[in-house]
Amino acid sequence: MAIRSKVLQPPTKKVVQSLDIDAGGQHLVAGQNHLTVWNLKTRKLVHEFKVGSGDNVLWARWSPDGTKVAFVDTGNRFRFFELETGDARAVELEDADAGWLDYARDRDRVLVAGRRVQVWDEEKQKVVWVAPGKESKREDPPIGCLSPDGGTAAIVGAEPGKVLLYKVGGKRVQKQLDDGPKSARWIGFDPKMRYVACLEYHAHGFFVWDLKTGKRHLPETFNDEVTVFWSARFDPSGKRLALGTLGGAVWVQKLKDGELVYDEKEHKRRVWDVAFTPDGTQVFSGGDDYTLRFRKLP
Repeated sequence: MAIRSKVLQPPTKKVVQSLDIDAGGQHLVAGQNHLTVWNLKTRKLVHEFKVGSGDNVLWARWSPDGTKVAFVDTGNRFRFFELETGDARAVELEDADAGWLDYARDRDRVLVAGRRVQVWDEEKQKVVWVAPGKESKREDPPIGCLSPDGGTAAIVGAEPGKVLLYKVGGKRVQKQLDDGPKSARWIGFDPKMRYVACLEYHAHGFFVWDLKTGKRHLPETFNDEVTVFWSARFDPSGKRLALGTLGGAVWVQKLKDGELVYDEKEHKRRVWDVAFTPDGTQVFSGGDDYTLRFRKLP
């Protein structure tokens, strides 16, 4: 029997481009032309922040303590939304043009990518690292992700086909992962630091590497011939992946062997972002059809 998802209807009819769930499983944040925060227990909207005239949220991620959300928008601004005050504050970064971010799972650090890849330390209130290399003027600039402890950054797009791992604060490449895409629209470490994965910028491939061996993981399953995925997220255990497709489906696959454990087309068009609850039992998704959906997994 098919597992049917349930719907949360955002207040505006705009594409849901980003979503995230805090580590305590209390709140979900969704990014459209408004940044909205939902209570996951009551399924009620508790905050609504208008991003700016004509702008939409590109990426939004919770801080480790669940008190604030870091987000970037189509105006290339990097800001924090404070849950207590219901307001946002801007962070001015040099040579930013922010279009991507990733929040460390266990540390108050945010990697922000645009013309440059930089790491902002929220506790120190300053940039603590700028990735080596020249300023990018490409449509598909390099992006990156942070390890859970915020001490390692993985950068994709700086060198074609390679993912480069750095210590935050260092200038030398610690590890190089090959056979990847030229550029990417998403990259992430799994919470247990066993894998790193990325989605090609135009959805022309999905790639996973084993960090211990440095080799591609399940290349027969995850490769450049897989051209249906637009979003991805590791589950909290690091044992499964949620994947959103261009056609509106949500997939969940086991990382051990690639087994597909969930596959339902429930959005009308592409799925922009996916997120697991902290216990890994539910997956939320946001799409082109202006809806937030959630479902329990088998």
